[in-house]
Amino acid sequence: MIIGVMGGVGSGKSTVLNYLENNYEANIIEADKVAKEVMLPGNDVYNEIVKTFPEVIADNKIDSKKLAEIVFNDKEQLEKLNSITHPGAVKEIVSRIKSSKNRIIVVESAILLGSGVEQYCDELWFVFCNRDTRIKRLMQTRGYSKEKCISV
Repeated sequence: MIIGVMGGVGSGKSTVLNYLENNYEANIIEADKVAKEVMLPGNDVYNEIVKTFPEVIADNKIDSKKLAEIVFNDKEQLEKLNSITHPGAVKEIVSRIKSSKNRIIVVESAILLGSGVEQYCDELWFVFCNRDTRIKRLMQTRGYSKEKCISV
């Protein structure tokens, strides 16, 4: 069974993932982690970023702060980056789904719907909790200010 898990930041997705992993030996695939991994040297995504944004390479690694400065101030550059990273991450997620030997596979992603990954899922789960609880959790677990929590 392949379960797609989504929900807002602070909603409790990690708790659900931990429960499934610890109690059902589920193979957990977190899209954010996969996206970071495909940006490491030796991956096609890394190579494409090097070609597209050569100024963000330092010591053969992507300087994520430099990259963020470029893309978060320029919608066109952000779209360019997303056109590289999203397909690469989806390709890797699908590869991990297909190669998993686990009885249960869980894919967690903030952008699951519309990514193409949802077509591989037998079920889609949405984790929800009320806004006040999410804010409280983010302040306690991540040290966010209340203002930052409201903007997330």
